Amino acid sequence: MHEEYLELDHLFIWVSPDAPEKEVLVKAGFKLDEEVNVHHGQGTASITLSFENTYIELVWITDEDAAAKAGRTINTNLLARANWTDTDACPFGIALRRKNGSAAALPFAVRPFHAEWMKANDTVMYAESASDLETPLIFVIPPAMDWAAAVAGDANLRDSICHPIGSRELTLTQVTIANTKSDVAALGTHINALQFKVGSSPLVLLTLDDGRQGQAISFEPMLPLKIQL
Repeated sequence: MHEEYLELDHLFIWVSPDAPEKEVLVKAGFKLDEEVNVHHGQGTASITLSFENTYIELVWITDEDAAAKAGRTINTNLLARANWTDTDACPFGIALRRKNGSAAALPFAVRPFHAEWMKANDTVMYAESASDLETPLIFVIPPAMDWAAAVAGDANLRDSICHPIGSRELTLTQVTIANTKSDVAALGTHINALQFKVGSSPLVLLTLDDGRQGQAISFEPMLPLKIQL
C-alpha cells in the first residue's frame, strides 16, 4: 500500500477570456469569487469557485506574449493549453500540496519556478510531464500557498464560502485524460482523493460533500466538468 503524502490544493480549467463559462456555474447555484486574480508575469488571470478544502480556477490568457514566455520558462506551452479546443491539449491544471507536512520525495521529476506575484522564498515545483500536452499541468505548491490552511486560519474567509446550492467541501476528484504517462500514473497512488481515468474526451468529475444530495450536474459543452452533489 502506498502512502498518500500529497493532496489536491486546487485545480484549474482553461476558459475563454473573462470566463463567460462562469454563468453556467452561477445558474446551477454556485457563488464565484467577485475578484479577478491577475497572475503578473504569466499573462493570465482567473476567477475562482471556492470550497473549504480547495478551489476551482477558471483561467484565461490576458497577454499572449507574457504567457508564451512563461510557458517557455517551465516548458508548459501555455498558449497551446489555453487553446485546447483547437490543439487537443489537456485543459486542466492540478496543484498539489504536501499532506500533514510530509517531507517525502516527490514521485516525479520537477522543475522549480518562481513568479513575480509569489513571495520571495516561495517556489512552485512543476512536474517535468508538463511538456506533455496530453496530460494535466501538474505542480506542487509551497506551504505558504496552502488553501486549506488559509481557510482554517481565517474565520471570515471560511464564512464567505457559502453556495446557494449548499456545498462546502470537495471529497473526490476524478480526472479523465487522453493518456497516462508514467509520472501521472505514479501520482494516483500518492494523492488523497484524486483519481485518473483514460478516456476520449477531457473531463473533471467532482464529488462534493460525499454526494449527499444525490444529484449530478453536467456543465458540458461549456465546461469539461461534472459535479456530483
